[in-house]
Amino acid sequence: MKILGITLGLLLFSSTGYAQDQIKTTVRDVTAEYEMGFAPDFLPTPTPAPSPTPVNPLDINPSVNNTGTPIVLPNTTIPNNTLPTGGFNDTMVKIDRIVALGEKVWNFLVTNKPSADYEVFKTSVVPEGITSWMQLMKWSKPVSKVYRVEFTNAFGASAGGFDYRITYFHSGSFKGKGKFIGQISVVPTNIKLGTDRSLKMRVELASVINFGDEVDPIAGAQVIITWSSPTTTKYQMQSAEYLIYGTGEITDLSNGY
Repeated sequence: MKILGITLGLLLFSSTGYAQDQIKTTVRDVTAEYEMGFAPDFLPTPTPAPSPTPVNPLDINPSVNNTGTPIVLPNTTIPNNTLPTGGFNDTMVKIDRIVALGEKVWNFLVTNKPSADYEVFKTSVVPEGITSWMQLMKWSKPVSKVYRVEFTNAFGASAGGFDYRITYFHSGSFKGKGKFIGQISVVPTNIKLGTDRSLKMRVELASVINFGDEVDPIAGAQVIITWSSPTTTKYQMQSAEYLIYGTGEITDLSNGY
């Protein structure tokens, strides 16, 4: 009986270890859950609208003071071919050359601690010569997509997972031309890991593409997200690939797996 008990115990331990090692990973779009408030803890906090500033009657006609005496204003005209501090020379912008403005690779390392610090992936796809994505005009409202990575073992039980949010602006233009992409960001959130598991995540801007023409370009950004959640006995790496268009669409090139 003792030998039988030991044998059963070893089999149970072995099968449990096998189930922990045989991890299946799935990725699905859960944006609707966030939009419907199923995950309110992870939604951005709305910025309160600023209180209206009282109107000063003198601001309506600043050329006279409250006694009716004309006020001589300083010359604020910017001479030709000069720029204010922090400006850029728009004659140097080459709209037909699309470049990435920002870093191209970000690495996240998250342990199973309650909180973790990590850098946020941020980059923009703009014309060459632009020094800030805010120099472009007609930006859309931000688009936000959330994807959920779920781990399950051989028995179908949950082995943890996490969400990641992809956010970006689109349709930014230069002098009415082009549709570019601003502030692409990828942020992991809702991380749920076992005590034996950690999360390593890498985000890469693999390429930038022009889906338009030289006169009216449409920017494209190929983003690859790679992650691994190793245990003490198993290491697996998975990835997802997305194509973001300057017109606002996002395509999952990995079909969610």
